[in-house]
Amino acid sequence: MATPEDPIIAHRRARLRAWIDEHFGGSHTLFIASTNDGVKQINQGELSGLLRSKSFGEKRARSLEAMAHMPPRYLDDMGVATPPPYEHQAREATPPPISAADKPRRAAPQPPVGWPFHKVSLARIVALKKALGAKAGAAAMEDLNDTLEVAVTKWERRVESRAKSAA
Repeated sequence: MATPEDPIIAHRRARLRAWIDEHFGGSHTLFIASTNDGVKQINQGELSGLLRSKSFGEKRARSLEAMAHMPPRYLDDMGVATPPPYEHQAREATPPPISAADKPRRAAPQPPVGWPFHKVSLARIVALKKALGAKAGAAAMEDLNDTLEVAVTKWERRVESRAKSAA
């Protein structure tokens, strides 16, 4: 017979889920990347455990809040509102899809001046999207977007960590 979970721990799990949903669109990968300070980060197994059944005491809650840039005692707060995401976690609104009939015919997009990626060209990405078709192409673009977001977040956290160390 399973014992009922401590209400405080259940509340911490719910608040952690809410944070991930509201600030990272439910993406565990993006949340994990946001905890990377250049030295350590939470791992997928630990996060899954905290969300399910792993011990989630006071010390672990405070540590996780600091790693994830949550307000102090956020996981224990009985309020319902969550604060807005930090600037580096803000997402741009996605415009509504344009039907094929409404799309103007134009040449393939050219990379912006100073395209920073030498291993992957914009033309290669556009060709891949076209070859995959609408549905799979959109999924591939979302995957690439998530991967880039993880990498950028990791490096932003390193900059933040170095700035704190220098202060």
